[in-house]
Amino acid sequence: MQKLKSVPQSVWDKLLPIQQQCVDEVMNLYKSITFGSSKKFKDVVDMSYGAVSKSSFKAIRGTVDVKGDILKAIAFDLQDRETTPDQPKAERHGRVCKYMYYPDSATADYCISLKQTPAFKPICLLMHQINESGVPLVSDREFVTLRISQQTDNGYIVVTRSVTIDELNFATNVVRGNNWNFNLYEKTENGFKATTFFYCDPCGNVPAMAFNSTLEGQMGFLKRVKQVSE
Repeated sequence: MQKLKSVPQSVWDKLLPIQQQCVDEVMNLYKSITFGSSKKFKDVVDMSYGAVSKSSFKAIRGTVDVKGDILKAIAFDLQDRETTPDQPKAERHGRVCKYMYYPDSATADYCISLKQTPAFKPICLLMHQINESGVPLVSDREFVTLRISQQTDNGYIVVTRSVTIDELNFATNVVRGNNWNFNLYEKTENGFKATTFFYCDPCGNVPAMAFNSTLEGQMGFLKRVKQVSE
């Protein structure tokens, strides 16, 4: 799966105005979920599962306290890290590809610069990702999402929400899933607290029990945030 050469300006003209709508959709879903008791992931992250109304797929939430630089965390979250099909399988972590598309050169330059210079900037980018199913007769899953960063009263948030773009064909022989996710970074006296929320409807013929058993892997992100920030 090759990366598109570009995303037309006409598509950005439709996507950029719905940024807050995407944020609200994710936050409203999060607020509607009651999470169960927490347990430790890798002795570092406090995680808990929640049931989503009218869905057999669970949501997951995790938190971790970090004695480190909050800007290093936001830089790790937003920096340009693409995955291509020609990379070794071990480096792709279950993905076929992950591509980033930017509305302008300034946003692209910012995301690239984060590998060297941690800083915050409110941005919006488009991400296309294909995950390998790893199961015979189950198609790979495609996700087309907006990633939106915002400053909050006490830190920063990065929201990821699936969007529909009828004008573009990203891939064939895949099933498109639906994704709601945020990473919240809140300043504390000794550093910051990082919280991640993740809910995905993979759509199609995916057994819920098997899918739910993989959610714990999402908590690895918070472990990495702690590692790179402290």
